[in-house]
Amino acid sequence: MTRWAFAAALALVGAWITYGPLWRSRAGASSHDMARPVAPARWALMLGALRGLAYLCLLGLLLGAPWGKADPEAPLPVLDVSASWQRADDGRLWRAALDSLRTVAGDSVILMGDSARLVARADAVDASPADQRSALQSAVDRATALGRSVVIVSDGELDDIGVASALPPASRLIRVEREARPDVAVSTLELPPYATGGDTVEVQSTIVSGGAGVEGGTFVVQLDGAELARTVVQPMDAFASRR
Repeated sequence: MTRWAFAAALALVGAWITYGPLWRSRAGASSHDMARPVAPARWALMLGALRGLAYLCLLGLLLGAPWGKADPEAPLPVLDVSASWQRADDGRLWRAALDSLRTVAGDSVILMGDSARLVARADAVDASPADQRSALQSAVDRATALGRSVVIVSDGELDDIGVASALPPASRLIRVEREARPDVAVSTLELPPYATGGDTVEVQSTIVSGGAGVEGGTFVVQLDGAELARTVVQPMDAFASRR
């Protein structure tokens, strides 16, 4: 719109310079001017309008002004390449993510992990999920700088999940669901930085269960293959934690 306004202003000036002096009638002309032919005002006005329109079209082409409503660019695919894809999975989850990526148009992809990297689609398909983080904000900032919305393919385990509620307009998140299965992991392990022979060492740990919970088991602490402690773990519900 700004380019068209600028072109219209220049076209108006050009038309005035060309036909402005003719926008007068014989009645307003002096006896000296009556000796010269003067175009009627209506003809001068029509010729000026045509000249202004010609100037406007030419300037619009030169300035690259849009001739219609611009179509919005397609969303930019974003692929989560964090190592969480490989946790307790034989590769099927990552292959499902690549299948989802193929349903999103575009020849470039943002790889989202420790950083945001814009790569060709062929390189994205060959990527390996090995990053330690899933930084969504950096990927969204990269797409926003390009004036694009995003389509994010992820397992949903994001470091900044709150960003997903404020994505650019026309964006969406494709979450590849992980099959629920019994799973438990050590979340924290706290112990002294050193100990000498004969010392009593206190070890504290937090374990968390997966989406299907666990029926119970045994937690064992070993050092150089030697068992230091053993405790019974009672059944845990889905996504529960125990210290």
